[in-house]
Amino acid sequence: KHQPKEVLWPKEWEIEEQVVKLLKNLSVPEKVLPELVQQLKDDHKNKNEYHTRTMSNLKAEYDKFENRIQKMYIDKLDGSITQENYDKKLSEFKKAQQDLLLQMEQHSKADENYYIEASKLLELAHRSYEIYKSSELEEKKELLRYLLQNSKLDGKNLVPTLQMPFDAILLANKTQNWLLGEDSNLEPSR
Repeated sequence: KHQPKEVLWPKEWEIEEQVVKLLKNLSVPEKVLPELVQQLKDDHKNKNEYHTRTMSNLKAEYDKFENRIQKMYIDKLDGSITQENYDKKLSEFKKAQQDLLLQMEQHSKADENYYIEASKLLELAHRSYEIYKSSELEEKKELLRYLLQNSKLDGKNLVPTLQMPFDAILLANKTQNWLLGEDSNLEPSR
C-alpha cells in the first residue's frame, strides 16, 4: 500500500533564519551604493533633457498646425478656399492638435520621481535587515509583504520570490555585477 508522505512543517525560527539570510543578501555594499545613486541621478538628468527636447518638438508641431489654421482662415476670408474645405481642414488640424496636446499631457505625467524612488528602494534594500531586526512583528510582516511575492515552502526551506527591483538587487549581489547598463531599470536580464 501507498503511505502518505509526511509533511514537515518548519519551525518559526527556521523560517526566520532563512529570512534574515535573505535580507542580509539584499544589502547593497557600502562602496557600491553611492555609485548606484549617482548613476540614478545622472540617468534622471538625461531623462529630464530628453523630456525637455520631446516637449519642445511636440510644441513646435502644435504651433505648426496653429499657423496653418491662421493662414487657412485668411484664405477663407479672401475667398481662396470654400467654407466646406475650410471646415474639413480645420477639423483635421484641430484633431492633430488634440493628439499633440494629449501626447504632451501624457509626457508631463510621466513619473518624474522614478529615479528618486529607485534611490529610496536601493536604500530600503540596503537597510532591510537592519529594519527587520529592529521591528515589531506587524512591521516585519509589512516589510516582507513589500519585498516578497508568492513565496513558497519546499519542505522546511523557504523559496522566496522577491518583488522587482529587489530580485535584481539580490541577483547583482550574488553575481557582484553592480554595473547598470545604458537601458537598465534595475531589472534582472532575462
